[in-house]
Amino acid sequence: MLRMKVNEGVVVRLLVDGLGSKSLKKKLLKNLRSAGVKVSIFDPISTWSIGTINYRNHRKIVVVDGIKGFTGGLNVGDEYLGRSKIGFWRDTHLFIEGSAVEELQNIFLQDWHYSTSDHSSEKIQINRLNYNHEKSYDQFLQDESNKVKGAIQIFGSRPDTKETAMRNAFHTLLTIAENSIWIATPYFVTDQEIFTILKLKAMSGLDVRIIYPGKSDSILSDSASKSYFAPLLESGVKIYTYKNNFLHPKVILIDNEITSVGTANLDERSLHLNYELTSFLYESTRIRVNFRNSSLLLKNAVTENITMIDDRIMPTILYS
Repeated sequence: MLRMKVNEGVVVRLLVDGLGSKSLKKKLLKNLRSAGVKVSIFDPISTWSIGTINYRNHRKIVVVDGIKGFTGGLNVGDEYLGRSKIGFWRDTHLFIEGSAVEELQNIFLQDWHYSTSDHSSEKIQINRLNYNHEKSYDQFLQDESNKVKGAIQIFGSRPDTKETAMRNAFHTLLTIAENSIWIATPYFVTDQEIFTILKLKAMSGLDVRIIYPGKSDSILSDSASKSYFAPLLESGVKIYTYKNNFLHPKVILIDNEITSVGTANLDERSLHLNYELTSFLYESTRIRVNFRNSSLLLKNAVTENITMIDDRIMPTILYS
């Protein structure tokens, strides 16, 4: 497909993480470059990468002609065809149109320029939609064509900033919840602050739910994640497991009004170390209905609420 588009005159850029895509064969990348695809490796692994090896690009971005965008949890891999040791992967991705695509494109170009270290005179053709960024929100709503329900905010985080942006954003998101917090995550190794917020919200009477993979792709991560379950359950958090093998979405739904769909897991790596991206959706009926129907409430996909903890996986010594 990429080579076909190049033959049609489309400029194609492919950016892959040096560690996350380490299994990509050099011959494949060479063939893509020979076909005219512009390929770059984000912080490739080498003797000289000791200073950056821990900071990985976990973003998933596709921008088409500057007007259509895709982002979310999906990687480009055979695991989504069931060709993995753990079988079927369930994930969530967004198709975006409108001014939000411009920010998605900006984030990709920032990563591209960092990765290529390209300070040459090459001019990248950027397609921008005709939006008046100086128009006030009230003026925006007065335009009949803009009277739609909901809004989207593209939010990126990176490890080379003073503040832990993604962690702070999730902290704020969970803190403002008044009725419910629903989370779908493949890993749950979060920091103490977010862990405490979830417990306190459940103890305050909020409907706090977590859906977690029935089968994990990492024994170590699975054991670490489950070590948090006992105190969460004791606080009133409901934890469900996804029966159809591996669950890979990173979704948070707050009060049926605000949703986060992106690349960031609720673990220390995503919250502090990776280059990550999430989309905050406000008052979005579509995402609300999709999350309710396809993730948490379908009995054929989700087991009953976990009520027992395996002491072999979660030693009681971990809890005070």
